[in-house]
Amino acid sequence: MNNPLVPQLNDPDGVVGLGQSGVVGVSGPFAASQSFRDFVSTGAYPAPASLQQFPLGYIQRKFANSYAEQASLEVESQLGQGWTLTTGYQYLHAADIPVYYSVNGLPAGNLPDGRQAFTPADPRFGFALIATPTGFSIYNGGTLSLRKNFANHYSVLANYTYSKSIDISTDVQLTGTPQNYLDPSADRSVGDNDIRHRAVLSFLAESPAEWPLLLRNFKLSMLNTLQSPRYFSILAGFDVNGDGFPFSDRTGTVGRNSYRGASYYDSDIRLQRVFHLTERISTEASLETFNLFNHTNVQNIDQVYGAPDFLGPVPRQYGDKIGSPENPTFATPNFTGTARQLQASLRINF
Repeated sequence: MNNPLVPQLNDPDGVVGLGQSGVVGVSGPFAASQSFRDFVSTGAYPAPASLQQFPLGYIQRKFANSYAEQASLEVESQLGQGWTLTTGYQYLHAADIPVYYSVNGLPAGNLPDGRQAFTPADPRFGFALIATPTGFSIYNGGTLSLRKNFANHYSVLANYTYSKSIDISTDVQLTGTPQNYLDPSADRSVGDNDIRHRAVLSFLAESPAEWPLLLRNFKLSMLNTLQSPRYFSILAGFDVNGDGFPFSDRTGTVGRNSYRGASYYDSDIRLQRVFHLTERISTEASLETFNLFNHTNVQNIDQVYGAPDFLGPVPRQYGDKIGSPENPTFATPNFTGTARQLQASLRINF
């Protein structure tokens, strides 16, 4: 492919051509999601004329090995009575991570909203990607932990983490490709896996042998998890900037991962009791409940707005009831965690 702005393409040792990937689908997140919904609801396949084969393009021949720099500090204090308080900090910087760029474009002025517009650098190609080791990630995290060792028939562990994860592309996927290959730093933001606040509380207790017979040999454990939302990009759903690549173009001038998702809460509980049948044989009965309060944990949403610019108020977070006239399912859940589950078991030990 001819593009004078990508020097690797003009270097005999610059890139390795990967050719067609063999992946066949419908172009663009908006059209693809509509076709997928039609398929799972009615069984109808996409029209043959709408199907395309997507090329992977090229990979940089001299591909540096990824590496990471890590630092951590932890201070632990004994509080007495079996209680321990721990504070910690962790830093992680990863470099030379693989990232895709869509490179079949030459600058052609600006879009009405000020973003870079492109025209095909080589009209013989549609979009073409090049994989280079230019990605990075930065993680900073602080932890606070309070632990009570098992004594007097109970133990407690409470942990809180405050962290931030930053990158330009969290994973090698089409929707994670930077919008403008000439300015990938414009996609620097919190990563797809950024969870700012996370709290975990676990508890374990057993009934003493001195209690009345009907109350002995019980074990109760509980695990509670509460975490703040992840962030998502608001995608247009088609090629907005003219480089032929429809997957990562965003609506308007909002930044990458600027849409706040939903919080996560989960509470699991287990009750066990041991019955001694003989000196050598015992049974252990368990009753477990996952997602005790049946909280709906929205873990992914429809990110496709369906228009190049916003047609009303700018959506900011899940639940703000700001939809899209061009895509009725925008900002609705497309993946949630499991509902409440109950599980009973009986184990024989001999």
